[in-house]
Amino acid sequence: MFAPAFALMIIGLVPPSGGTNPVTIDTVATEQIAFLGAEESRQDARKQLVALGADAVPALLASARHSDSHVRWEIVNLLGLIGDARGLGALKESATRDENPHVRWRSLWALSRVAKKTEILAALKTALGPSAPTDLRTRVR
Repeated sequence: MFAPAFALMIIGLVPPSGGTNPVTIDTVATEQIAFLGAEESRQDARKQLVALGADAVPALLASARHSDSHVRWEIVNLLGLIGDARGLGALKESATRDENPHVRWRSLWALSRVAKKTEILAALKTALGPSAPTDLRTRVR
């Protein structure tokens, strides 16, 4: 398996060693997250963030409350695809508090990829309070 930095060099996002302008993985991930907002660049950005894998998680978490619901949907989707436990808190928050029902739904899917069912249900029951969206509160028992 290739190291993420080597993979980035292969796909042309990071200059080879000795390049004059080194690029960090976090910088690349942040740039790709910006491309998630545009339909024409979304698919390529998604592929490149998946290729970064766990190295993309800090940048994804930093953008988890993005103002664009399409970007938030993509972020929770990517957290599920990557399957890193560091995303649990953001996924629980999105599943119970996001204003967009599509983001909430995708967050539940992503949680199913990251945690065990019993952990998900316990976390959601704890997180659900009077301010949680009614449609989600009535579905979790």
